[in-house]
This record gives sequence, structure tokens and C-alpha cells, in this order.
Amino acid sequence: SLYNEGETVFYGLTVNLSGADNSFSSTSTDIQGIYHFNGLEVGNYSVALITDPRFRFYYQRNGVVTKKITISDSTDRVFYINFPAALW
Repeated sequence: SLYNEGETVFYGLTVNLSGADNSFSSTSTDIQGIYHFNGLEVGNYSVALITDPRFRFYYQRNGVVTKKITISDSTDRVFYINFPAALW
């Protein structure tokens, strides 16, 4: 499991992906709090979680938490990004 017992699962949250080449994609977290983007090329990306006002996400700014990822070669396929949150 991606979550420890007692952790809140966030589903239905919007997750945006933008690339250095101005590419953009958007998806939502599923009922297990999981999201994915397919077919990413080598490069740098920003993953932005649009937060839920019921929760306070650490490092959020104006309702968005952004993380940076780099795909350096064709073997980089899976990233687990932790967006820590607390009840607001």
C-alpha cells in the first residue's frame, strides 16, 4: 500500500503536469489517492497538486503544492511524490 494505517487518502484532487517544453497535462487522484501521467519524455517537469480547502498541505502556496521531477533516461518511469497534509 502507498499509505500507512490512519493516513488520509485524497481522491478527486486535480494534479497538473507541466514540462519545460510548455507541455501541459491534467488528471485527478483516484479513490486510492493515486494519479499517473503516461508517455513522458526525458526532461524536467513540475507536478502541481491543486489542494482541497478542508486540508492544509505543507508547502502549499495559494492553494497549490508544486514538486519538481526530472526524467533522465528511459528507465525513469515511476515517481512517488509525497504531498504531506494535515487536517485544517
